[in-house]
Amino acid sequence: MKLFSWNRSKFVDCPSCGITVGKDSLNCRKCGMRFETRLDSGYVGEAIDHYKQGIREQKSGRHKKAITHYTAAIELLPTYTLAYNNRGVAYQESGEIENALLDYEHAIKLQRKLAVAYYNKGVAYKVLGKLQHALINFDVSIRFNSTLAVAYDHRGTVYQLLGKHLYATKDFNTARRLKADTS
Repeated sequence: MKLFSWNRSKFVDCPSCGITVGKDSLNCRKCGMRFETRLDSGYVGEAIDHYKQGIREQKSGRHKKAITHYTAAIELLPTYTLAYNNRGVAYQESGEIENALLDYEHAIKLQRKLAVAYYNKGVAYKVLGKLQHALINFDVSIRFNSTLAVAYDHRGTVYQLLGKHLYATKDFNTARRLKADTS
C-alpha cells in the first residue's frame, strides 16, 4: 500500500487522488492511500501549493512553468500521483511525449487504478501513431472509470482509424450518452 506522511491536525487534499481528507483519517476513502504522521505537514502544504500553481500555469498555457511547479511538488512529496499525471500532460502539451509517457507510467505505478493516467497515456500513444498501444490504454481507463466520456471518444477515434466502425459508433454513442447524463 502507498504511504504518505502528514500531520493529521487539519484537513488536506490527498496527494494521490485529490479528495479532501479529514483530520481523523488514516486512509483516503477514495483511493485507499495510507497516511502516517512521521513527517511535518509543511511539506504537504508546500507540495499542494506548487501543484495548484502548476495547474494555474498550465491553464494559462505556460507549460514550462507548470512543469517546474509540478516538479517542485514531486520533489517535496514523491508519492504525489496527480502531480506526475499533470506534469505528463504539461510535457505532452509542450511536445515532449516521451517525458509525458514516463510521468504517466510513474503515476500508474503509484496508483494502479488511476483511470485518467491511462487515458492520458492513450492520447500520447495516439499522437505517436501507436494505435494498438492507445487502444489498450483507453480500454484500461474505461475499465477503471466507465463514466470517462473522453476515453470513449478517443477510443472511438482509434477504432475508426483501425477500420472498426461498429466499435467506433458504439463508443461515440456511449460518450454522447455520458456527456448528456452529466449536463
